Formats: sequence, C-alpha cells, structure tokens
Amino acid sequence: MVTIIIFRAGDGTMGVMPAAEYDGDEETIIRELDPFAP
Repeated sequence: MVTIIIFRAGDGTMGVMPAAEYDGDEETIIRELDPFAP
C-alpha cells in the first residue's frame, strides 16, 4: 500500500497518483490518502 494524491489537472480534470511520484504544485492537491494514518 502507498500514499496517494488526488489532484486537479490544469484542464480541470482530476488525477490520482502515488504521492512519491507527484511533483506538481501543492495548490492543486485535493486530498492525500495515507493508508497508514490512524
């Protein structure tokens, strides 16, 4: 299991990817889902 990022792309669509691979703007992040968080 990995932490994933849900983000809004420049064209308004939503995207999902592993947090370790995300290198976009912090402002575009909608939600970060951490399966290890209590």
